[in-house]
Order: sequence, then C-alpha cells, then structure tokens
Amino acid sequence: MPQDTSDTTSRQVIKQLGMQRSGTNYLEKLIRKNFTPRDVLVLNNHLGCKHHALTSESMQSWVQEKGKLQFLLDQIWSISFTINVRNPMSWSLGFLKHRKRLGDRVKLKDPAPHVEQLQKVMQVLTNWRTLAEKRPEAVCIIRFEDLVADYLPTMEELAQKFKLVPRGGQFHDVTQEVLSGGRLAKAQYGRREYHVAEEWKKELVPKVRRAILDTVDWELASFFGYVPDYD
Repeated sequence: MPQDTSDTTSRQVIKQLGMQRSGTNYLEKLIRKNFTPRDVLVLNNHLGCKHHALTSESMQSWVQEKGKLQFLLDQIWSISFTINVRNPMSWSLGFLKHRKRLGDRVKLKDPAPHVEQLQKVMQVLTNWRTLAEKRPEAVCIIRFEDLVADYLPTMEELAQKFKLVPRGGQFHDVTQEVLSGGRLAKAQYGRREYHVAEEWKKELVPKVRRAILDTVDWELASFFGYVPDYD
C-alpha cells in the first residue's frame, strides 16, 4: 500500500518489527483501521525488512539507497517501534510450516531446520531487546498469543503508549487473509483456540521439542515474556 507522506510534522511514525508469522500484518491492518493517517504513519518493510535486525545506520542506508521517505532522515532517533514476538516453540513449528507451504523441502520432525532457524531468530531478538532497553518509551512489545486471544488490550496499550486516539473513540477488529491449506482464505486472523490453548504442542515430537528447548536462549526469551516448558 502506498504511504502518504504529506504533513508528517505532527504524525506518529511507527516502524514495525517482528518475527515471521507473529501477527505483524494483522497489527498493521488494526493500526490502519483504528487510527487516522494524519495521526499515524505505519512503516512495515520501509527502513529495512521488518523481520531483520535494525540499527539507525541501516535505516539511514535504506533511505539513501531507496530515495524514499527522505523526511525520515531527520526523525530516525524519534521513531516509535512495535515488536511482534511469539513463543519460540510455537514459532519454530509455525514458521517451518510456512516454509513448507512456500515449497521449501523441510521436515517438521527433523530437529535440524528448527535449530537453524531458531539460532538466526535469537540473533535478531537480541538486537530488538537492545533497542527496547535503550528506548523503552518508544517501543511496544506485542506478544502474538495475546494479540490473537484478544486484539483489544493490545490496541489500548498501543494508544496509551504512543498517545493515540482511535477513530470514533472505540476500537474495531479486522479480518485478515491467512494461509489455509496452502490457499489464501478470508478468515478472522489466526486460530485462537489453537494458540491460546497451545494445541500446537501436540505436533512437536520429543526430539524436536528437546532440540528447541536446548537451542533457545531462554534468558533472552524471558525478556519478551516466555519461559521454557519441559512438560
């Protein structure tokens, strides 16, 4: 979607960050639905891929290389951020399924691809934790499980943190296109019961579960609200 960059002096600029399959697209639609463009400019893959580590230098390089959103060069140190995270165990399974749908020949019951992708995402989470620790007033951490359980508390927290007022004084949910059986289907985002009741645990074979538990930096994960589950 094209970004309206006119009259940005009083607009809150929010750069999205987030793990793959953690509700970033859903959150973007919620923000666009509930706040007016004159109040919020939400950036997804502008200033760098939303799934990657981020620094002020990389954001500056993006602006200079792409030649877009030049006004942001003067605002990089004042931009706000949303960071979408997800339980590392659930995420590894969900992202591997996503890779399979895209044609990647990986096996869900093989620990190796889980370990490989978790090692990479731990590096990114370390970068995001540093950002959150340096600028806590400008970062809103959003847990995927909380978002799909009930979007409303997340939107209320976002509004309070960034001093935003919803359209018409109240929040509204949105529908989200999700991959279902390899095809796009209109549906309410996510499978609430699947994630809230943690039914995904039934799909983790013991050797994969152990590999995930051993690979995840749980001290790092605890910063985002996750603890290991050895049951």
